[in-house]
Amino acid sequence: SMFYPGAAAGEFETALRLFSETGRHSPIAEYNDQYFELRCNLELSKVYLRMYVDYADRGAPRSVLQQPMRSLKRAAEAAEKIAPDSQDVRDLKSVIESL
Repeated sequence: SMFYPGAAAGEFETALRLFSETGRHSPIAEYNDQYFELRCNLELSKVYLRMYVDYADRGAPRSVLQQPMRSLKRAAEAAEKIAPDSQDVRDLKSVIESL
C-alpha cells in the first residue's frame, strides 16, 4: 500500500488544531483529553520520522532533511510536555538522538 506522509501529517495536524479550537476536548470517547493530544503528537512524530528516513535513504541533501526533522522534533517536544515519563516519548527521543 502507498504511504502518503503529507496526507497523514495533515490529518494529525488537523486533529490537533480542532482539538485546540474546541477547548482541548478529545473527540474520542475512550481517550481522555491528555491522552488524545499525546497520541496525535506521537503519531505525527512517527509520520515525520518515516518521512525523514525515506528521504535519507534516498540520499536527500541535508537541506531537504531539515523540514521533517524540525517537524519531528516539534511533535516529540509537544508529546514530552504532555507525558515526560511515557515510554513512547522516551523511545522517540532516543530514536531522534540516533539520527
